[in-house]
Amino acid sequence: MLQLPSSVAQQFVAVTTEQRSPVLLKVTSEGLLLSWDGALEQYGLTNLQPRIPIGQQLFFLDGLFPLTQERESLPCLQTQEGLIVDIHLFREASQSWILILDASAQVDRITRLQQKGNELNLLRHQYEKLLGQPQQCEPPQDAGTLQAGDLREPAQQSLEAQRPPSPSSVTVLLIQRCRTPASTEPAPLAKPPITPESISEFQNSLPVITQIVVEEGGLINHILGETAIALFGLLPSEQSPAQQALYAARRLFKKFQQGSSDLSLSLGIT
Repeated sequence: MLQLPSSVAQQFVAVTTEQRSPVLLKVTSEGLLLSWDGALEQYGLTNLQPRIPIGQQLFFLDGLFPLTQERESLPCLQTQEGLIVDIHLFREASQSWILILDASAQVDRITRLQQKGNELNLLRHQYEKLLGQPQQCEPPQDAGTLQAGDLREPAQQSLEAQRPPSPSSVTVLLIQRCRTPASTEPAPLAKPPITPESISEFQNSLPVITQIVVEEGGLINHILGETAIALFGLLPSEQSPAQQALYAARRLFKKFQQGSSDLSLSLGIT
């Protein structure tokens, strides 16, 4: 077992006491309540009676005594008052200890993460449906002078209509088809022209790009020609928008790095 220095143990106890409101109950090996201490009011334990079986006073402990193991844990139990608690049981020679800790914050965090996962799955399905709609863009007459904004997905209008209000701070990930040749030869002075074929190649990769962005908590804000703009920070998350954008950029770079994919991307984070 880890031996904590005295100062570390004291800080650990102080933090636990402040954040998790512990209650400590001392019972006989058969479960008769002997003494108690801690944040009793928070759990509604103001009417405890000594020498009365603890299972009769706390229903979630009924039938547990005598303990069959030296240590047992019962995570995320709900009390009569609707609180969520962690229970830790310790057996000694002639007595046992019951440690009750508030687990509401932990369950809250897990619930929010699950909700975020559900929202991201829903967004992913919506994006896949929208990106799967047939494009009705007519190529311009002069393909050699095609601009990035000349082709716009009809589905993008629906995406923008569903976009939630922008918060005060977001992180922008710019995703663009790399126009620099992958060879070691000197690059030409002029970049290759944007053509309907090059835009089609980029847009064919959008389902994969969108899936990565959504899985990292982002939203595709605009799709213009060979460029897509993703926003991070519009959905609740345990990570900062900058972290989410960085993780998405790393995955996109690995997926579309030169030499391993027919399409190469250039990425920028603001």
